[in-house]
Amino acid sequence: MDYFKPLLKRSHQMSVAEDGSICVAKIPGKSKKIIQSPPPWVAAVLSKLDGEHTMPRILNELKAEQYEISNGEVHDFVSALAGCGLIEES
Repeated sequence: MDYFKPLLKRSHQMSVAEDGSICVAKIPGKSKKIIQSPPPWVAAVLSKLDGEHTMPRILNELKAEQYEISNGEVHDFVSALAGCGLIEES
């Protein structure tokens, strides 16, 4: 899984609501909150799920950006998104 380059599905739009919740929608304007009150690193991880970043690179960049996060948290989060059908491999 270290060389896996996760990519958020292009068929889904991800956004951050005013209250900080992460929303996902297949159709713009019809989103559902999937993560309420996420830790600060969640939006940063989502921005790196571009199919270009490996999992270790994502973790290294987050640590360089001063986010306190473990390798397990990143893997668990990406695995949860994949379990919801939101991730594909580039």
